[in-house]
Amino acid sequence: MSTPTSDKQDIESTLGRLSKADLLTLIKRMVQLYPDLTGLIDTAQQTTPSQRPSAFHLIQSSIAVLCLC
Repeated sequence: MSTPTSDKQDIESTLGRLSKADLLTLIKRMVQLYPDLTGLIDTAQQTTPSQRPSAFHLIQSSIAVLCLC
């Protein structure tokens, strides 16, 4: 696994301090702005609980998708 960059550490640290409710609010806002992100949520729901990405990884994936736009 690669060493996290400063930006990634900042994002991970910030997201780690958010409550579950705050993370859900953030995800909902992101999906409202970028409806294509719904596919990431659909994919997460289709996996078993042990395979399911954490909220951080879901948001990180969303940010990566947004950067490709």
